[in-house]
Amino acid sequence: MSGAAVDGGDAGLEPAEEFEGRRERRTPQVLAAVRRLLAAHGRAAVRARPLSARANVVVALDGLPAGAHPLVVRSPTRTDLLAGQDPADPWRHHQELGLARRLAGRGAPVVPPATDDDVLPAGPHLVDGLVLTVWRAGRPPRPHELTPQALGSTLRALHDAGRGDPGAAALPPLGPVAGDLDLLLATAARLRAADPGLLARLHEARAAVTGPLLAADRTTWQAVHGDAHPGNVLVLDGRLVWNDLEDACLAPPAWDLGTLRSSARTDGAAALRAYAAAGGPVPDVAALAAWVAARDLQRAAWTALRARTPAALAEVHALLDGLLAA
Repeated sequence: MSGAAVDGGDAGLEPAEEFEGRRERRTPQVLAAVRRLLAAHGRAAVRARPLSARANVVVALDGLPAGAHPLVVRSPTRTDLLAGQDPADPWRHHQELGLARRLAGRGAPVVPPATDDDVLPAGPHLVDGLVLTVWRAGRPPRPHELTPQALGSTLRALHDAGRGDPGAAALPPLGPVAGDLDLLLATAARLRAADPGLLARLHEARAAVTGPLLAADRTTWQAVHGDAHPGNVLVLDGRLVWNDLEDACLAPPAWDLGTLRSSARTDGAAALRAYAAAGGPVPDVAALAAWVAARDLQRAAWTALRARTPAALAEVHALLDGLLAA
């Protein structure tokens, strides 16, 4: 049944004016889909409980048999907005599951997918037009566990395992601010979610910021997390592990380091020092500037798609002013 579709309707892309609130509407849809998936696997007695609804709806599975691994089911609420994503061919989720399996097999600090021996296999599953994937369940780290030192050393271990990954060449080069960004801008235009002047500025910034990075030497590019901020870290089996590899891409480690360095949720400078202490030098702040700018571009594009207030639009324009003045 792994990866199979469970018929029961389909889910279309909401118009732009309904973008806000999609998470609230999506949660009951995902819960119903998870229950259908459980029933299809003879696990109707297992209960589905919502955990969170941000970039993904995450559903916990309660009432598992004794000795079973705790599991969660994830379904995207953000990346499925991208134009050209066909739910019947969820390549992004195959990519994420495959990378997570390979990295976990090398001992990397990542959340592993479920296996065929678990209550549900990993998938991806297509149910009622929604893509569902199944993962081992971790817990949010406590403040004393989520230190800059722990973040830096754990990211180093992830990068060490990703170096030489046999599937890295198939990952999208600098995906979050290249292919994904192009799809996002196309989606914004199609849904009329941003005015033409703002879209023109975003395209200009994409060329100015991402173009030179893609044209640079790729000798050091490898499989990286793609969204390496503290919110994507969990605790599993007593250690910090990286979660949510849906933005994983082919890029230099500097892409992840720039994201971590610019995070408001940790001391990024201390995290980079810990990264260096765990395995060698890292780029200095000046060398990371281009990668921090790329992260700002990604934030500007997503904010533009969701912007419904003058303050939100002003934030986008302020980010673009900085990027285009550089």
